[in-house]
Amino acid sequence: MNQEEEFSGEDFEWEEESPFTYSDRYLENDPATPKQVGLWKRSLKWRRRIFVIEIFMVFSQLLYLYSTQIVQQYIFQTLAREALSNTPNYTAPNESICLDQDHIVSATGNNDSIIQIQQKANTLGIYIEVIALVSSAILSVIYGSLSDIVGRKPILVLCLSGLFLSSALQVAVIEFDLNMNVYLLIASALNGLTGGGATTIGVAYASIADVTTKKWRTLRLGTTGSAFGFSKALSYLLAYYWINDNGCYFKGPAYLMLAIGFVGISYTLLVPESLPPKEKRKEGGFKKLADGFKVFFIPSRSGFSKWWRIWVCVIVICIEFLCVIGITQVLNYFLHNKPLEWSYDFIGIYGSVTSITQCLALIVVLPLLIAIPIPEAYSNPFIILFAVVIAITTNVMMATLRTTWEIFLAGTVQTLQQVAFPAGRAILAGLVKPEDFGAVQTLATSLQLLTSVGSTVLFNKVYHPEAEVNGHHYNAGIVFWITAGFWAALIPLILLLFKKRNDDAIELPESMKYEKLN
Repeated sequence: MNQEEEFSGEDFEWEEESPFTYSDRYLENDPATPKQVGLWKRSLKWRRRIFVIEIFMVFSQLLYLYSTQIVQQYIFQTLAREALSNTPNYTAPNESICLDQDHIVSATGNNDSIIQIQQKANTLGIYIEVIALVSSAILSVIYGSLSDIVGRKPILVLCLSGLFLSSALQVAVIEFDLNMNVYLLIASALNGLTGGGATTIGVAYASIADVTTKKWRTLRLGTTGSAFGFSKALSYLLAYYWINDNGCYFKGPAYLMLAIGFVGISYTLLVPESLPPKEKRKEGGFKKLADGFKVFFIPSRSGFSKWWRIWVCVIVICIEFLCVIGITQVLNYFLHNKPLEWSYDFIGIYGSVTSITQCLALIVVLPLLIAIPIPEAYSNPFIILFAVVIAITTNVMMATLRTTWEIFLAGTVQTLQQVAFPAGRAILAGLVKPEDFGAVQTLATSLQLLTSVGSTVLFNKVYHPEAEVNGHHYNAGIVFWITAGFWAALIPLILLLFKKRNDDAIELPESMKYEKLN
C-alpha cells in the first residue's frame, strides 16, 4: 500500500475536524506517515473523553469557592464576636449563633459598629486576595509556558496540590483559633506560589484548545466554564446551609475542604495528558518561556491584524473579569447586611439558583447563540456584545431594586453575561498558533488576575452596608453602578472585533496541503 492509499486527504478537513487547526505543531515532515497518523488518532481518542477537564475544573473550583466562602464568613463572624465581647454590658448567647447587622447594632447601640467590622473584614479580605492574585498572576506566566514543555497534567496537579495545602492551613486556623491576620495570609501566598487561579484556568483552557477544533472551541470552552457555575452552586449549598444550621460554628464545615482536595488530587492524577509525548520532548526547551511575551509584544509574530485584536480581546476579557470578581467580593456581604439582611441559608439558595442558571447559560443559551445564522467571523463578538447588554441592564437593576423577588430576577438574568468568557477565549485561541496556546492563555489569565487585584481593592473599599452614620448615608448599591459603567465602556472595544480581518482565510503550511498527496 502506497502512501496515498494509506492516508488520503479526501475525507479529512483541517478546518473542521483536525485538532491541529492552523499549525503543523505535531507534524514535522510528511503528515501522512504512519507515525504521524498514529499520533493523530491518539489525539482524537483523547478528544472523545469530553468531560475530562470539566471534571477537574469542578473539583478545583469547588475547593477554591467553598474555602473562600467559609473563610470570608469566618472572618466576619470572628471580628463581630470580638467587637461585641468588648462592648460593656453585652452578654454572649449560650450557644453559637450567626451575628447579623441588626444583632450587632442592637448590642452596640450604634450603626458605626457594623461599618467598622465590615471595613476590618474587607481589609483583611483585600490582603488575602491580593497576595494570592499577584503571586499567581506573576508565576502563571512561567507555569503556563512550562506546560507547553512538560505537559499540562503536571502543572494542574501542582496547582491543585497547592490549593489543598492552603486549605489545610485554613482549617488549622479555624480548628486551633490561630491568628488569622498571619496564617490566612500565609495560606493565600501558598496557593498563589503554586500556580493559583491564573495557572489553573489558563492551563485548563490550553488543554481544551489542544484537542478541540475551531468549530467546537467556543462550545467546549463554554462547557468548561459551566464547571464554575456547578461548583459555585454546590459550594453555596454546602457552605451556607451548613454554616446557618450550626449557628456559624465553622469547625465542621472547614474539614470538608480536605475531603474535596483529596478527591480532586486523586482524580487529577488519572487525567490523560492533552499533549502527545513528542511535543513534551520538543527541542527549544526553556526558550519557549518567552513565547507568550512574543505574541503580545512582537506584532510580526502573528501579524499586525491579529496582534491588535489579541490586545483588544485581552482587554475585554480583563474588564469583564474585573466586574465579575469585584461583585463576587462583596455580594454575600451585600445580601447579608442592610437593606436585604438575608439569612445565610437564604443566601445559599440564591447562590445555588444563580449558579445553576449560570450553567444553563453556558450549556443551553451559548449553543443557541452560536447557532444563530450570522457569519462565523462575527459570531463570538456578537455573543460578547449580547452579554454586555445583559450585564449593564442587570447591574442597574441590582443597584436600584430592594425586594427579594426583584434581586432574584436580576441575579438569575445576570448570569447570562457568562457567555462572554468562552467567546472571548475562543477568539483569542483562534488568533495564536497552537504551540503558543499554553503561554498565551495563561498570560491572558495572569493579566485577568492582575486586573482583579484592582477590583478587589476598589470594591472592598467602596462597599459599605446601607446605614446612616454621622449624617452620612452609605449606599450599598453603588458597587453595581460602578460595574455597569465598566461594562458599558467595553462596547467600543467589542465593535472593533467586528472589523473583518484581511487574513481570515488561513493559509495552511506546505506540509498540510494534501494536493501533494494526490
